[in-house]
Amino acid sequence: MSNVEKEKPWYKQFWPWFVIAIPLTSVITGTSLLIIASNTTDSMVVDDYYKDGLAINESLAKKQKAKELGVSATLSFDNNRVTVEVTADSEIKDSLFLNFQHATLKTKDFSLALKQDASGKYYSELNHDISGKWFINLHPYQKQWEVERKVTLPSSLEVTLGY
Repeated sequence: MSNVEKEKPWYKQFWPWFVIAIPLTSVITGTSLLIIASNTTDSMVVDDYYKDGLAINESLAKKQKAKELGVSATLSFDNNRVTVEVTADSEIKDSLFLNFQHATLKTKDFSLALKQDASGKYYSELNHDISGKWFINLHPYQKQWEVERKVTLPSSLEVTLGY
């Protein structure tokens, strides 16, 4: 037999398929990423950066006001209920709201209107999945002040907001 007869045809050899596989994998990966990018939106992107910059200054002023008023809050989570004990230098006469902002998923954000019981503690029922990293913000209805903290939930420990 001659050397030509001993060689396998190209489609039975390893190297041609290896060379074809590299660009083919790139095309499949690129197409998959293009489909994913076109079908999903990035909720973290903000359209108006200037407005957000102004809001940061306003938020800092609200935090400073809370510090001046001596406002702090302790949150405890029991089953499907959150209890908030607020301490301040003066009595809080306004309704309170607790905002939960998820660290990465805007669709999971929610707000709770807190009710006050006879002992002066505030509470609300939790009908949301709170597992993950959250920015929790407590503020009155008029939004004169705010206290906040970044926490990972669920937590068996009490969470303190404020200074």
